[in-house]
Amino acid sequence: MEKTLKHLVFNEKGQCLMEVFIPAAAFLALLDEAFELEKSALAGAYETRAQAEAALGEDHFYPAAAQLACVRAADEVVAGENLDVAGYPEITKCGTDPAGLTFTALCDPRPRVVLGEYRGIDPQLPRPSVTEEEIDEMLDSFALRAAADVDLNRPAQEGDVVYVDFAGSIDGQSFAGGSAEDYALRLGGRTFLPELEAGITGMAAGEEKDIPLVFPDNYAAGLSGKAAVFRVTMKRVCRRDVPAVDERFARTYFETDLAALRTSLRESLLADKREQYRVTREEAALAMAAQRMQAELPESMIRREMDLLTGDLARRLAEKGGSLEDYYRGAGMEEGDFWETARRTAESRLREELLLRAVQEQEGLELDEAFRARAAADLARRFEVREEEIRGMMSDERLERELLRMRVLEVVLAPERE
Repeated sequence: MEKTLKHLVFNEKGQCLMEVFIPAAAFLALLDEAFELEKSALAGAYETRAQAEAALGEDHFYPAAAQLACVRAADEVVAGENLDVAGYPEITKCGTDPAGLTFTALCDPRPRVVLGEYRGIDPQLPRPSVTEEEIDEMLDSFALRAAADVDLNRPAQEGDVVYVDFAGSIDGQSFAGGSAEDYALRLGGRTFLPELEAGITGMAAGEEKDIPLVFPDNYAAGLSGKAAVFRVTMKRVCRRDVPAVDERFARTYFETDLAALRTSLRESLLADKREQYRVTREEAALAMAAQRMQAELPESMIRREMDLLTGDLARRLAEKGGSLEDYYRGAGMEEGDFWETARRTAESRLREELLLRAVQEQEGLELDEAFRARAAADLARRFEVREEEIRGMMSDERLERELLRMRVLEVVLAPERE
């Protein structure tokens, strides 16, 4: 972005104060971007910025464009001047005139880290093991997958598996996620709302029925508290015949005897548990080392990390037609609980990041070729790919961060005792 850095000074707290000028052309170029960012919030009412400005006012997108310009220019100054700062720049003054936009921003310094004891940490965790009950549960799940549906010539009752078509409507209008065909439902499994499942119970194959209900107050955004009607068509009423887990089952579905199948499942479960044990042990060691260090996180740094976390989640949810509100309500959380959890996660990630960099500097750790060879072999084994594939990804920024984590763990994590 075209800009001019007019002043750059530091105060006694180590904070950086900058004054930056952005020419009018560079600022105005961001108006389209500001429109695109707000377009979804406008519910697609306007196809172009010109249409939106005609309805909302010519200067409607100026504040958003100014925010984009200030933050982007401040970030570019930080990178260009190689400033060791953290978090969002705090825009303390912003003004425009025909020539362009001038703003001042205050940036917090990167936190000073004082390491505590971090070498050779040995988290005390229970060793992984597999019980006979866990093997039984896995075999039972396989048997359920192999179950056959047998049609019943009677009305549906609890415990039956039914196949239904349904179409929900509110005030005569359909809504997203409210319709399906040939949907398999086990009555009594609490998959549907109780009123809907109660209405389906007692229906026979070929029967159609309108089932009214009111969505709970804590339901997904846009549906909570609303009255709806579901048109349901019963296709089939079935009993699910689950095969017994015996020698015949093992021979039929796995082409081996039951004892060998149980041994194979034990090995597979134990391998999964050992991998999870490794991950948990690493996370625990880094968390313990981070707890022992001293570092004060600036609020701007926490807010930026929270925005990165929740922004990424919001984008992934939006691709599926959902929202953050849908997410936290679906998880049974209040909005305040969601943001508090996001804050704790952000702080934990930031403290680990500071720990990794501090230990690297303290120990003089390098991601040299010898280490990269060890890491490539380890990652290839974990993900069951060729080492060449891992080496081809070594320049990826996310993998580079994982390599640093692995390198630091060689110092922080004590070797596992036999």
